[in-house]
Amino acid sequence: MEIKTHRRDFLKKTAAAAILMAAGGLSKAEGGAPGTVIKAPESREPSFGEKKSGMPKAVDLPHYRGFNLLNMFVHTWAGDFEEKDFEVIKGLGFNFVRIPLSYWCWSSEENWFSIDEKAMKRIDKCVELGGKYGLHVNLNFHRAPGYCINRWEGKELPKNLFLDLEPLEACAFHWRHFAQRYKGIDNARLSFNLVNEPPKVPTENYARVVRALTETIRSEDPSRLIFIDGENSGERALRGVEDIDGLVQSAHGYYPNEISQYQASWLKKWINFDKYPEDKLSWPFKRGDKLIDRKVLADRYDKGWAQYAKDGGKIHVGEFGAYCKLPHKIALAYLSDQLSIYKERGWGWALWNLKGTFGVFNSKRKDVVYEKYKGMELDRKMLELLLQS
Repeated sequence: MEIKTHRRDFLKKTAAAAILMAAGGLSKAEGGAPGTVIKAPESREPSFGEKKSGMPKAVDLPHYRGFNLLNMFVHTWAGDFEEKDFEVIKGLGFNFVRIPLSYWCWSSEENWFSIDEKAMKRIDKCVELGGKYGLHVNLNFHRAPGYCINRWEGKELPKNLFLDLEPLEACAFHWRHFAQRYKGIDNARLSFNLVNEPPKVPTENYARVVRALTETIRSEDPSRLIFIDGENSGERALRGVEDIDGLVQSAHGYYPNEISQYQASWLKKWINFDKYPEDKLSWPFKRGDKLIDRKVLADRYDKGWAQYAKDGGKIHVGEFGAYCKLPHKIALAYLSDQLSIYKERGWGWALWNLKGTFGVFNSKRKDVVYEKYKGMELDRKMLELLLQS
């Protein structure tokens, strides 16, 4: 069954209509001309209490540690979530799964305001499995209308979530559906992560998207726990949204990309890996005359996140990892430093991913002696490192 809703019908029904109109205005004919640039509202009252001294409102966030599950990460190879994955994660002592989703799995670029009910039932099952095994499920829009960090997956998008009104309307439409669908599920079991790895855009543009989507969700499910990725792909906390209640910010831990994604095909357009032959590679890592080590990593995190944490903001690391072509010894040293930084700061985390080229299972590394575990190939040394953190 496919649900279809016209943009104008959606805007009439949702409390976010006022925010969307304030964000850029709507044309008389179609509720917003294609390519309309969003403009900051001149004034508006916070929806969840008055903003006081720039302090984030308190969020009770357990120490979540776990994995990203990629079953609906790319629409061309989307599949059902596997109960075995949830059973294994729980059995190993972890308590969190982040679910990066492409909205193309249940909708399309051609018709943003449509929902494939059959595809949504896969997500229902994921949420159910999280509840069955006591894992917190964090649903993330990895691909949203008008934006995805993965430029390799399809052509350039004609409209931009952070600049244009129409994709923001569409994104709000989908989050509204999720809020209605999962209303009543306890925050201990479920949270929403609005948009994966926002690009370099003015702070006010990203904050506007966060406000519109959060208020859309909260118009249906007022207490829903919401995660937002930090600015510039999770590099630093987004400020100016401290008045929004029940908000957690997510850091991402891939710096430096030459190490975390060594020899990754999707980065070869931007990084010349020939400059870093494997036999000369190490951690700490030398980029030209600059040495990047644990202290540099820690300083970089503190620059982006320390003041937000000091102000009372809650932080979770939604993604980090080391690609399978990075020599295993270097990967473990790099991950050890990352994890020790998170542990010192009390941050939870989610490894990208459970199974696959960044994972603890079936990673296809050439320099690992794998252990058989429930029909999978386990990287025991990486797992032990995670368990210690």
